[in-house]
Order: sequence, then structure tokens, then C-alpha cells
Amino acid sequence: MQGVRPTMEDEHVSIDCISEDYPEIVKSVDFPHAYYAIYDGHRGSRAAEYVAEHLHNMIIEHPSFISETELSIKESFLKTDEEFLDFASKQEDKWNDGCTAVVVIFLGNKLYVANCGDAEVLLGRKKEGSDEVETVELTHKHKPSDPEEKKRIIGAGGMVLSGRVGGSLAVARAFGDLEFKTPIQDGDVKIGKLVIVDPHISVTDLIPDRDLFLIVGCDGVWERMEHNQSVQFVYKYLADEGPEVTSEMLVNLAFSQRSQDNISCTIISLDWLNANEESADTPDE
Repeated sequence: MQGVRPTMEDEHVSIDCISEDYPEIVKSVDFPHAYYAIYDGHRGSRAAEYVAEHLHNMIIEHPSFISETELSIKESFLKTDEEFLDFASKQEDKWNDGCTAVVVIFLGNKLYVANCGDAEVLLGRKKEGSDEVETVELTHKHKPSDPEEKKRIIGAGGMVLSGRVGGSLAVARAFGDLEFKTPIQDGDVKIGKLVIVDPHISVTDLIPDRDLFLIVGCDGVWERMEHNQSVQFVYKYLADEGPEVTSEMLVNLAFSQRSQDNISCTIISLDWLNANEESADTPDE
């Protein structure tokens, strides 16, 4: 949803089955595999559009995608950013578009989540021995006011003013943002790279029948909404409405609570096979 913003700068990618588009890469594995991402643009949509077109190809086609998934994610974030910055720097008006990113990859029961910036992923997990659902945060928000980020920015010669890099940018990590990644030397004053793209990566072993769904969203989803509120809302409606309708309902809820940003989310429903029931097609599995 564009919301109250004058333009829509978000992009998303949803690949429910990687083998449909990349059969050779996952031909040796027999477990479910999927890729989801949301890219939240700022100062324009061009960085989000570029990353949405290229990042998933870079990650999935990385030679270590299956064997060293975390390595493939990190190197692909860095390479995609490097290539976009090179492209942006060659434009006549020196593009300064940027975007945050959150990526979700399923390889069997192993869940990989990577983010840079303030897009987030929440896991709805059923409490053991209960019908109640708890909220598990799988991402880390990279804000300039975070002590580690602030120390890094100041160490590179920059400033954090009013919680923003140079008083301007509200995130400490992102794709693009050419002006914050171009070193400057003015006499004795040296300013290095203030914004980086290094992702935070979490790896989760999913719990069958207890891990029920994921909410993948840009920061606009939670600008005025608590994490737990969103998880309880999805838990209430997901079974009856399905993930697509429920995602629309959640976006509308965020808008009704006066989120001032673009609002984008993807809801991923985890439907577990019953391990005690034999399949008629493959009785030995």
C-alpha cells in the first residue's frame, strides 16, 4: 500500500518453489525450498527496483547457496550493492536512492533470515502445550542511534543527529545511498563509508506444528503497531482467510493506525505434514 506517501517505493519478491525457476541448482535436494523478500526504498524507488531484480538471482546462483547459505547471502548482499553503486555513480545525476532489505530463505526445516536496515520478520510460534502464540523476532534493526552503529558512524568521520545519519538518513545499513558510501577528503577532514550493507543473519531450526507463520514487512507495518499485536492479529484470521487476504488485512490495520510510510508485508503460512501418516504415493518416506 502506498499509504499517505506521495510515491510507492517498496518492492517485493516471492518464490514459493525455487526449483521451478532454478531446477539445476536445487536438483540434488528433496526438501522444500523458497525465497521471500521485501525491499523498502527511500529517496526514490530505483535502488529497491534494482535489488528486487538482482539479489535473489545472486544468492540462489551463488556456488555455495546450498552448502554455505550464510556465506552466499552475505557475499550477494555486498556484490549487489557494489554493482548498484557503480551503476548509480555513472548516471548524470548520481543516483542517491537507497533501500533496506529483508530476505527469508527456506531450505527444508532450516530458515535463514537476513536484513539490513529496519525491515523485519516475526515468527508466530505456538507455545508448548498451549493454543496461545508467541512472537519470535528474527531480525535486528540497524538504526543510527544503536550504540554499535553510532560508534561505527562516528569512527568513520560522520555524525548522528536526531537519530539520523548526518541528520538525514534514518537507517545505518542499506543498499545504495551513494553519498553516504563515497569517501570524502577535504584538507585534514576525512569522511569514510557511513552506511554499510552487511546483513544481520539469523538461522532457525523450525519446530514442526508449533511454528505457524511468518510476517515479513517493511518498517511501515510496525510504525504504530506493536509486534505482538500484529502476530495475534494474523493468528486470529490466518486459518479462515488465508495468507494473501490476511496480509491485506494487516496492511489495512497498519494504515488505520496512521502509519505514515509505504506499507508492505508478506505472510508465509507454514503447513506441516503429519509425520505419523504415511503418504499413499511414497509409503517409505
